[in-house]
Amino acid sequence: DDYCRLLSYVLLPLYLQVIEDTEKLKQKLHEARRHIKLARELHRNLVVSERRIREHATSQRYRKIQEISDGVGVARSLLHKKVRQRRASPILASKADDSPLQPKMASFSSQSTPKDRDTTMVSESNVKKRQLGDMVHVSKFNKKAVVLKVDPSKEEILVQLGNIKLKLTLADVVI
Repeated sequence: DDYCRLLSYVLLPLYLQVIEDTEKLKQKLHEARRHIKLARELHRNLVVSERRIREHATSQRYRKIQEISDGVGVARSLLHKKVRQRRASPILASKADDSPLQPKMASFSSQSTPKDRDTTMVSESNVKKRQLGDMVHVSKFNKKAVVLKVDPSKEEILVQLGNIKLKLTLADVVI
């Protein structure tokens, strides 16, 4: 009988400690399961969000492409309209192209010295021949280029040779 009482005093606290530890483990297990459930839900939400982001990026890309296509269409229409107008009245187009060069040519020839007049006349005739959009031969590269801008005061010409824009002297290009 004393032995049983002694065992109960010794074993009872141990038994209670085991029960308490078991309850703590159950709580931790329950909390871990809750965290796993939350993690799965977060993962599902992440996958859905990634899919929505991809769909949004794709729709934005298509929208940008559509806007660019629309802009290109408008620009092409305007360009075709100007070309048709220019083709319809070539006399007006040539007068319009010559008129901006006239004041520059007058100031250029008035600043030149008598010694330079011979080369000035050659340059003036070359400038008059070279108009925006004309094809010229660039002797340095042995290639054809498009005239973008003519600056008779500096005797320079801006041309586009493929993707390259070059500023050359008037002597470097041949009509």
